[in-house]
Amino acid sequence: MDRSIHAVGHPTEYTNVTWAEVKTERKMWLRNTDNWYWPDRWAQVDAEHQAELNEFRQEWRDITEHETANDAADAAPECPAWARDWE
Repeated sequence: MDRSIHAVGHPTEYTNVTWAEVKTERKMWLRNTDNWYWPDRWAQVDAEHQAELNEFRQEWRDITEHETANDAADAAPECPAWARDWE
């Protein structure tokens, strides 16, 4: 989750996020990558990509272990480009 606000000639500032926003983002990413686990698709994904996607999703499941919502947002994992088939 990108909390940064960029303005030319000014230092980068960061917005605060709530736990509700972090959880909404988590839900979106998990939902958008669920389709990779359909048996016919999963069987076509090599072991390296399976591990990468499993790690991405586990990081989202563990996101609420951070102390603050801002810390969680800053640590939000990046979805592997190959798994973004809805874009």
